[in-house]
Amino acid sequence: MTNQGEKSKIKDAADRDWKADDWPLGGEEDLKFTLVYEGELLAYKEDRAPHKHSIRKQFHPQLRLLWEQRLNHWMTSNQVSGSVMKWNAGPPMVEQIAWNFQRGPFQFVPLVTEKLVLACKLNILFLRREVGLGRIVQGGDIDNRLKTLFDALRMPKTLEETGGLPLLDTEKPFFCLLEDDALITEVRVRADTLLTPTEGAGRNDVKLIIGVTVKPIQTLQCNTDFA
Repeated sequence: MTNQGEKSKIKDAADRDWKADDWPLGGEEDLKFTLVYEGELLAYKEDRAPHKHSIRKQFHPQLRLLWEQRLNHWMTSNQVSGSVMKWNAGPPMVEQIAWNFQRGPFQFVPLVTEKLVLACKLNILFLRREVGLGRIVQGGDIDNRLKTLFDALRMPKTLEETGGLPLLDTEKPFFCLLEDDALITEVRVRADTLLTPTEGAGRNDVKLIIGVTVKPIQTLQCNTDFA
């Protein structure tokens, strides 16, 4: 078993596997979907909140569409899967989640939360401008760039982590993948060269194809949609 700190200790190789916890048994009915990011991805630094939130903004509409297509009843009803047993009486589930994760004017709706007791597994195709396996770390510090990505996949812990970027009307509420990146239990990364035209592109530009699998660690009344 690998703890969170050991995740950063990865050898210089094109394929990487990280496992923090045992993945729940089964898998045929897991919630699976794909997120895409295309743009600049910089190495991790504490003061790069605007950069991380700009990445978070690119994931928001994709996750909102996922909720609309796959979790529509969570957005229109205060019941889970039509069950007679309500999680909380009152407004739809998505609004209740947003109220619990407010940061200033922002209301965040993370999909994977501690309350729902869900595990999250990522399978990432990491396409970058650097050429050759020997330059994966040297050419962009892939480990620290992934750390930036993980921060962008979770909701901000404080208002300052939104980087001062404006809240748009289409971001009310703001959908995120994770409450906390500690809820990622397994990651697989395959790195390759990004071959799209380079005119106007920066050396830190990437394209990430992120396969996400979500599954309950323990099946509860509130997470039966993921069982």
